[in-house]
Amino acid sequence: MLTVLEPVASWELFDPGAIVSASVAAVGSAALGLDEIAQQLAEEKLARGVELAREGGLDAEGRIAHGKPWRAICDVADELDAAVIVLGARGLSRVRSAVLGSVSAAVSVHAGRPALVIPHS
Repeated sequence: MLTVLEPVASWELFDPGAIVSASVAAVGSAALGLDEIAQQLAEEKLARGVELAREGGLDAEGRIAHGKPWRAICDVADELDAAVIVLGARGLSRVRSAVLGSVSAAVSVHAGRPALVIPHS
């Protein structure tokens, strides 16, 4: 079971005067600790996924990876020398998939090994 965390781009303010020209998102992400919140949510999602897999009779382990989701999935599959990558599709429309990108499509193109995509139901 792999949960991929794509960190929120943020930066620290070193000059108090820089806050005047900083974007609200940049200042807010640093002030709110969005990376820490995202890490906590990833850990919770991973724990639930491992629990469900074990309830289904699988011998599951969990891992959190960082970076672009498709690349992290392919990298972990390479590390494990996985026979197949199994992932779920979010069920996006063609337009949303084109705009947001499809992790499952990118994995199937870049994995260099079989990828089984479970359709959204």
